[in-house]
Amino acid sequence: KRLGRLEEARQQYEAALTLMPGYAEAHSNLGALLNDLGRPDEALTSIRRAMDINPHLSDAYVNAAGVESARRRYADALRWLDGMLNFAPLHPGGLAAKASVLVNLERYEEAVEAARQAVSAAPQSGDAQVAMAEALHAQGHLGPALSALDKAVGLGGASLEKAMVRRASLLMEQGEKDSARAELEKVLELFPASASAWLSLSDMKRFKAGDADLARMERLIAPGATLSLQDSMAVRFALGKAWMDIGDADKAFDNLDEGNRQMRATFEYDAKDTSAWIASIPKAYDKAAMKRLGGGGAPSQSPVFVLGMPRSGTTLIEQILASHPSVFGADRKSAGSGKS
Repeated sequence: KRLGRLEEARQQYEAALTLMPGYAEAHSNLGALLNDLGRPDEALTSIRRAMDINPHLSDAYVNAAGVESARRRYADALRWLDGMLNFAPLHPGGLAAKASVLVNLERYEEAVEAARQAVSAAPQSGDAQVAMAEALHAQGHLGPALSALDKAVGLGGASLEKAMVRRASLLMEQGEKDSARAELEKVLELFPASASAWLSLSDMKRFKAGDADLARMERLIAPGATLSLQDSMAVRFALGKAWMDIGDADKAFDNLDEGNRQMRATFEYDAKDTSAWIASIPKAYDKAAMKRLGGGGAPSQSPVFVLGMPRSGTTLIEQILASHPSVFGADRKSAGSGKS
């Protein structure tokens, strides 16, 4: 598995389980592997089998949380981790995973506390330091987050690649583009198949025909190559950007389309359920409800900043707010990248 030969790894786990069907660790590890291969339901079945055999197998709960996190079911992931931490409260991997899940749930203070517990339980764990960096970064504490990543890189081990890629991202966020790019190139020297590094690097450079990096990425998705689903998505998006730079729209679209197809398989979306939810909003906030809630705001003369990604609805929100007689939309140029 560490060599990236995922199908061969699956065959070996299954062979081990043929020899010893009650081997809980093999069931758990097979589940983690199936998740990497984009088969979450089968993964969870295998992990549950491990738990049936050994209800106190901590890593099985961490792997189950990984399955749910991969398909963005963070509340379910948190339940698995809390269940495990009830009987193994100082499990570093569980605490680090919990910190990451809490970041995704935007419960940042709790995330920092979970990460602190992980670091306290295992000061030499790179995963714990990376979790701390994620939680601190989410709160906007870039300096302390970078220090945690420096520690993780110094510790090496299985978390080295992840720590280095995150450090590059943080350096880029601080405006240190050259340092960030150098860090990513160092990652790719050590881990040539680092999909997250290729994705980040593709955003920093402009590709030209014959670029050696393009050929290296193409080899990662060549017939017979095996990538995890997450890594495959990252490489596809990186290749999409590269081929757009070169001007080959067909190849760019093919890669972006495949990346999006793979990503779509990682989450559930029901158009009918979404439409029903949207239809329920005006029913809940009818005239009677608005009359009941009238006058419940907090009067203030402070400016209101509406921030968001392009095409996310910031202009609409500004227009709605500006329709109130006591609110006006400020000049966007003076408001910077957002609206006030």
